[in-house]
Amino acid sequence: MADPGSWSPGGVLAVTKFHVPQRRAGMVERAALVGVLGRDRFAKLTLVSAPPGAGKTTLLAEWCAASGDECAFAWLSLDPDDADPIRFWRCVVTAMRTVAPAFGERTLGALRSAHGRLLDVVVPLFVNEAAEVLRDVVLVLDDLHVVADSTVHRSLALLVDRLPAHLRLAIASRGDPPLPLARWRARGEIVEIRSPELRFTDDEAAALLLDRFGLTLEAGQLARLQARTEGWAAGLQLAALSLRRGVALEALLDSFATGDRQVLDYLAGEVLDAQEPDVRRFLLQTSILARMTGGLCDAVTGSTHSAARLEELDRRNLLVVPLDAQRRWWRYHHLFAELLQHELGDDDEVAGLHRRAADWHRRHGFAEEAIRHALAACEHDLAAELVAEHWNSAFNRGELATVDAWLAALPPALVDGDGRLLLARVWTALDRGQLVEARTLLARAGREGIPEVQEWAPVLQGLYAFKRGDLGAARGHVEDADLAAPEPFRQTTTRLVRGVTAYAQGRDAAAEFTAAADLADAAGNGLGLAYALGHLALIAAEHGDVDTARAELERLDALVAKDRAVGEHFVAFAGELARAGLAERAGAYDAAATALERALELARRGAGQVELAATLVALGKLGWVRGRRDDARHLAREAHRVLEGCADPGAVVDRLGELELRTNVRAAAPVAAADELSDSELAVLRLLGTELSNREIGEELFVSVNTVKTHVRSIYAKLRARSREQAVGRAREIGLL
Repeated sequence: MADPGSWSPGGVLAVTKFHVPQRRAGMVERAALVGVLGRDRFAKLTLVSAPPGAGKTTLLAEWCAASGDECAFAWLSLDPDDADPIRFWRCVVTAMRTVAPAFGERTLGALRSAHGRLLDVVVPLFVNEAAEVLRDVVLVLDDLHVVADSTVHRSLALLVDRLPAHLRLAIASRGDPPLPLARWRARGEIVEIRSPELRFTDDEAAALLLDRFGLTLEAGQLARLQARTEGWAAGLQLAALSLRRGVALEALLDSFATGDRQVLDYLAGEVLDAQEPDVRRFLLQTSILARMTGGLCDAVTGSTHSAARLEELDRRNLLVVPLDAQRRWWRYHHLFAELLQHELGDDDEVAGLHRRAADWHRRHGFAEEAIRHALAACEHDLAAELVAEHWNSAFNRGELATVDAWLAALPPALVDGDGRLLLARVWTALDRGQLVEARTLLARAGREGIPEVQEWAPVLQGLYAFKRGDLGAARGHVEDADLAAPEPFRQTTTRLVRGVTAYAQGRDAAAEFTAAADLADAAGNGLGLAYALGHLALIAAEHGDVDTARAELERLDALVAKDRAVGEHFVAFAGELARAGLAERAGAYDAAATALERALELARRGAGQVELAATLVALGKLGWVRGRRDDARHLAREAHRVLEGCADPGAVVDRLGELELRTNVRAAAPVAAADELSDSELAVLRLLGTELSNREIGEELFVSVNTVKTHVRSIYAKLRARSREQAVGRAREIGLL
């Protein structure tokens, strides 16, 4: 039940990440290599793998330019922030939108509640939407080596296996990514370009020196330069910069040894030492920036006219790359930036540069860059303030890994002492399903009297209890929640938890959902509004009020029409249940089945255990009516497994019992019925079969460890058991589990 009010499909992504690098004047055409890239139209993957400075990006950009109208290129320049799997795929969708503007609405919607569902939800949706793009597209992922997340790599492997025929993936990386390259190689589905192919021939090296730097070498001189640089693009360019300022070739060649690192270290030092002091200082100070613009460089260096200086560096071929057609944003050649950073001054000076960069990015609304620079400057108070201010936006985009990384980068004492950051930890734990951690954090916040968390505690504890299927506990918590809270999101969430808990218990919930819908609508909270409207339609359909149900569904459909992403979030499942109910009432069983299958697909993306079980039961009942008896039995068994760990699942238990009896899955009593054990003892019993300790069971149930021990002794006595294993086994024998 995240607050989507601050969510936007693109969030704050630098548009320069999606520009194909411009071809620079004087660059050597590498037609033969471009021909290799485009020759095999049936290859799914093109991999350009080579060390830094070998010309990977330049080659792919040349391929793009040479393709003309024959093929569209969707370009994504990756950086370390893109290691978050949700952010990564958000960037990929945004890249595709540069060639197909309407692309990816369903995929973006699924990303908002994807969590661990990249492989079975997000990638298949992406593939389906890509299949609808009516042109050939090459999706370029430049600098994939900066993304080390294994989930990203698994999702990319799945993408390649399922690519539609008119979409190809091209990857530039400093090393082979952890993908099943051997399998694709054996199938003939991959084109590979590596260091030997990227090395400049003598003719290409001569053309580069002449066309870009105005230098002409004799054949013997060129051969010696080629031998030392091994045809390496970056080495040739750095050497040319030294030669152009008058350094004798023989002296240059005699001064450095063969080998990548030695060549580059020497040549970069030569280039840097040859600059005027103010240019040298500018190069070093701005090397900390991933992307540069005039105002940012002014702020970092304390100088003026940086925009003109960037243009001048480009005219002098000092390895700056324009990132947009207007030439407002730039970056250094990656390798050159790394070499410059090695030459930076002491730690205090570097920290000051990052501090000024953080301040500029903060003032201009680039929160993620501001946080990264604040952390690099060890300005932990500033970084904490920025994280506290912006974690919710990243969270609402589903970028939990980003939020976790921010929190992990801060000193633990700072996080523990700031209620806003502790609240971020609670929300991310809840959204990841790490309920024990969420409960532990909530308990600690209560003991320590942390106001930011305490204000949220009733609704968070209610949400926690609802997600784990303890409706009684959820109701108890949210009944104490402040319905006049100052934040509309907190009010909306409280109303939604109260409403869904009442509905699941078979009580009247329409008033709660109506209030939640009004709050969500006024606040622009699309997800909260969809959740409330779906339940209002569902309640009306179950009461036979067809006109009201249809009216609420029309409101929901209008909301989804404006933002299709809402229709891919799990909150939309209730609307599909209502749609199925209306169809079934009209005897349209096939339409009802389609709606229920869609409801189940959505519910699996993040709905509570009780909601998931209720959807399974509804689909099972309809399957039985339609003669799909095996399907109905399978669904009944799955629903039973879902409810096994629920302390108080409410009215769905009776509906499941009816389905189980009808399908002959189990003729015993309903799941949660037992005369001898109290409700509290049943709640403990359901957790005895897990690996949780008594203390952790207490944290799950909001009771002390001594209370748990008392319940365990009573359970053992009533079930005539001497151990956990015996108690769990006996409970299963008599149908309690």
